[in-house]
Amino acid sequence: MAVPPECSDLNDEVGQLVEVISDWPIEDSGLPKPGLAVTLNQLAGKKAALDACIAQHPRGYQTQVVVRDFTKGGSTLSLPVRGVRWELAPGDGVQHILEAHSVEDQTISFWGTGSADPDRSIGVSFHDAPNILFQGPLFRSGPLPALPPGSPGNQAGLIEIGIPNPPPPIDVATINSVLPAVGTVLSTSPPVSVAAPAPTLTLSPAGTGDTAGTATFQLSGTVQLSGSPVGSVTIPFQFSVTFTITPSGDMNVTTRVCKVTATAPASLTTTAPEPLGSFFSLFAQTLAPMLTGRIFDFMQDSVLNPAILNAVAGAFGLTNLPAGVVVSMRRVMILLTGMSFSPALGAFGGLFSRLPPFP
Repeated sequence: MAVPPECSDLNDEVGQLVEVISDWPIEDSGLPKPGLAVTLNQLAGKKAALDACIAQHPRGYQTQVVVRDFTKGGSTLSLPVRGVRWELAPGDGVQHILEAHSVEDQTISFWGTGSADPDRSIGVSFHDAPNILFQGPLFRSGPLPALPPGSPGNQAGLIEIGIPNPPPPIDVATINSVLPAVGTVLSTSPPVSVAAPAPTLTLSPAGTGDTAGTATFQLSGTVQLSGSPVGSVTIPFQFSVTFTITPSGDMNVTTRVCKVTATAPASLTTTAPEPLGSFFSLFAQTLAPMLTGRIFDFMQDSVLNPAILNAVAGAFGLTNLPAGVVVSMRRVMILLTGMSFSPALGAFGGLFSRLPPFP
């Protein structure tokens, strides 16, 4: 049973007494050993105190939540759907869970209110019941100064979520076409220039059905370094990093639908002769993580997330999704020649009236 935070200690005490009673020793005669009546009276008192505490702290924010699964067979949704109330700080990237409850009879009820504390924002997200295949969220509100007053009293508070059939996979050639071109200068310190051949992304599909596979980014570049044994020099290098692509749970930036995470430290090597090779190796300890961060930011925010959002809109025959419609990623799968994904769309105030029929 969900209880308000103010009553959690009493709820724990009730649970402990229930465990004690369930394990109460039995005499050879088959009767309970002495003392059970006293413990039962203690349990009754604690339950009464818990009921009184709950009555003093009624539910706070409540609204309607409708989730519809339009996938083939309509069997991908894992119940019960869970709702989470968040405290958010968009500028700092902070997101803190305040409480989580199951959706019951298409209604979510939280103990807390829909208002944010000073210097904070508030948000809600919704998720499948825990399962291996769909680990990403169904809906993320993003940071709000306050949640809309709840439905059905206020239609703007209705949260509608739709799960479409997965759009066609994004081809790896499409991804490679938007990687940094030869000659691009990356904002590292010192700056890195992209050299030929052009950067590429190669994919390694999952070996089993419950893993997502990996992607490897490779780039050739040059960097100008001062302080070398022969003065200021331009040194060529080869950079490679392998990463996973997984659903994003970012509540502060809803356009970030997936994230990339390195599976191992990046490789950064050079063909420069000695002593420049050794000099570069020392600098590489700083450049490798810096370059990894720049590449990951670029892959997330300039390549993968825009490509996914465009693909979802395209599946509805649209160039862009209507304002207020949020895409969340339930699953990402790496294929040999591309990336497949399973999105969900959601909106406050109604989703299905804003979109063409779900594909």
